[in-house]
Amino acid sequence: MTRAVTVLVISCPHALGLAIPLVIALSTSLSAKQGILVKDRLALERMRLVDTVLFDKTGTLTRGEHVVTDVATVEGDAVELLAMAAAVETDSEHPLARAIVGAAQEQGASVPRATGFRAIAGRGVEATVRGGTVAVGGPAMLRERGLTSPASLHESTEAWARRGAAVLHVVRDGRVVGALALEDAVRPESREAVAALHRRGVRVVMITGDARPVAEAVASDLAIDEVFAEVLPEDKDGTVAALQRRGERVAMVGDGVNDAPALARADVGIAIGAGTDVAIESAGVILASSDPRAVVGVIELSRASYRKMLQNLGWAAGYNVLAIPLAAGVLAPHRLHPGPGRRGGADERLDHRGRAQRPTAAPPRPASGRVGPATANTSHARAGAGTVRCPPPPVRSGRPARRPTHCHQARGQANVAGDGELLGLRFVGLTKRAVHTAGARLPSLRVAPLLSAWLGTGE
Repeated sequence: MTRAVTVLVISCPHALGLAIPLVIALSTSLSAKQGILVKDRLALERMRLVDTVLFDKTGTLTRGEHVVTDVATVEGDAVELLAMAAAVETDSEHPLARAIVGAAQEQGASVPRATGFRAIAGRGVEATVRGGTVAVGGPAMLRERGLTSPASLHESTEAWARRGAAVLHVVRDGRVVGALALEDAVRPESREAVAALHRRGVRVVMITGDARPVAEAVASDLAIDEVFAEVLPEDKDGTVAALQRRGERVAMVGDGVNDAPALARADVGIAIGAGTDVAIESAGVILASSDPRAVVGVIELSRASYRKMLQNLGWAAGYNVLAIPLAAGVLAPHRLHPGPGRRGGADERLDHRGRAQRPTAAPPRPASGRVGPATANTSHARAGAGTVRCPPPPVRSGRPARRPTHCHQARGQANVAGDGELLGLRFVGLTKRAVHTAGARLPSLRVAPLLSAWLGTGE
């Protein structure tokens, strides 16, 4: 029973149960302080395994604030062309549309009213302006309609594309009448984010609906490993699936409505806090800022959390593996012989069950040389120097009374190991007195025998 209670006292099973939940709670709290909101804890855990980060270009790697830098027309005035394009884009929510409308207002152009607005996903917009059908879009729109850029515009549009500008064509009644150049500045922190991911062995991929020359120019500037250009919104999900079929673990970073399916498909979806509600709802991790360097912070947090989980499990398991056998008395059968100066000063030995024998000695002879009546009935045994008298307890009301205090003290001293004894004997000795006291006060308790039988202690 002594060893059973000792095992219960010394064991620490809750350390194993709390090793992982505590790390998760602390990592979530620390990430929130750094502007990283973890909606899905499993997403944070999977982030350490990610080997490919897929960035949406507009608004993530770039500022997402396009400005109209050039206007070219086949015939007519550039301001009139800009006003016609702004009329079509007025009802659009795309960043490029806002840039065109803002440029027309800055030029003081008179923007006509448009009707029948229609957005063509991944291609452009279309509306009726002054009785004619006007469409504004990129190369995908021209290919879909079987149109080509006039030779008078070709030289200008090629130069714009080479420097990384987005090129939009204005089509009126099935004929290309002009083109606009819009540029989006690359975030300075994007270069640092890409470099940091490369140092950690992570591939960086960019996906965009812009023309390939524009995408290639941005990718060359940032040293991005792979580019998917002219991708329609409904195809972004398929691009993530294609990367996963290669065996890559993908984290998608986006901010727009058209990024939501890809965010949900990726192993880890990371939404920019300044993005749309749909994108935020589809992601498992949300960045409060638009700084792409926070993606590196998510990876570092995930890896550090995993290391701390392993450390906690190692310490908790190691403690129990070492302490529980000691508490169960695995070292108790070894006989120990304390030397001079140790507690008790007696030749204490261990019996076959690891319990210290009580140090007793023969009573001193009285002056007459004979043992008196008081000492004749005293139980004693010879075991080195010193004497511990333990007279038999008197019988009161049909049951024996408790022994004198010094007998219990001697018995406790015999059960407590000396300063040089092993840790297992300390646990056994310290708990024996507590077990005896509990047994005396709770005679009906039957838990200890059951524990002894289960542990095989033999007590």
